[in-house]
Amino acid sequence: MKLPYFVPHFGPDVPEPPREIEIQRGCLNWLLKEARLFAWRNNSVGIYDKDKGFYRTAPKRGAPDIMAIGLNGRFIGIEVKRPRKRLSILRMRNLAPKLSPEQKNFRDGIQGAGGLYWVVHSVEELSA
Repeated sequence: MKLPYFVPHFGPDVPEPPREIEIQRGCLNWLLKEARLFAWRNNSVGIYDKDKGFYRTAPKRGAPDIMAIGLNGRFIGIEVKRPRKRLSILRMRNLAPKLSPEQKNFRDGIQGAGGLYWVVHSVEELSA
């Protein structure tokens, strides 16, 4: 029997999940207001320079979406991923978040220096 490539993840009647930027805003608000951490949004997308007519690349590719300093002074990098309505069978078997090679290198650097690196899909996941 051949399995379908895509299987429903949330169900057929569930609306689209929130956009990644909405999840980032919610996570940042939670970190600042509830967890009371020093946290900021890391803008890692290039910026268009209309005078020169090109995009200026981000200073460091693969940096997490949100950065924070824990109460104990520990660095925390938080990568926000948008939940998907549908996942492939292969992803269902291995639900590890899909990170780019640059994100993996950044994660390894943070963890190698004793920091924390989290991948979250919602504010609820972050606050758990």
